[in-house]
Amino acid sequence: MEKNVQTEDVVLPKTRELCEAIVQQPQFQSIRQQVDSFMADADAQQQYDSLSEKGRQLHHKQQQGLELAPEEISAFDAEREAFFRNPVAKGFVD
Repeated sequence: MEKNVQTEDVVLPKTRELCEAIVQQPQFQSIRQQVDSFMADADAQQQYDSLSEKGRQLHHKQQQGLELAPEEISAFDAEREAFFRNPVAKGFVD
């Protein structure tokens, strides 16, 4: 038990130090801003949810050995294109 406490005493401060270094990176700040923008945009979230659900449905259908109709693929592609035209949604995915 004492060995675990000693390990935590060494690892925990280093872990916090690493996390702080990551948070201070300019790239992290940009990523955080993109995530925050997405979380504040209900339309972008709805687009993401809808696209994800359609993707899951098509994947499930393929896994069952069923053929995808060209209309299904076209509808998915159109929805995906609309999603990526939304700068908030695209920023979130990027």
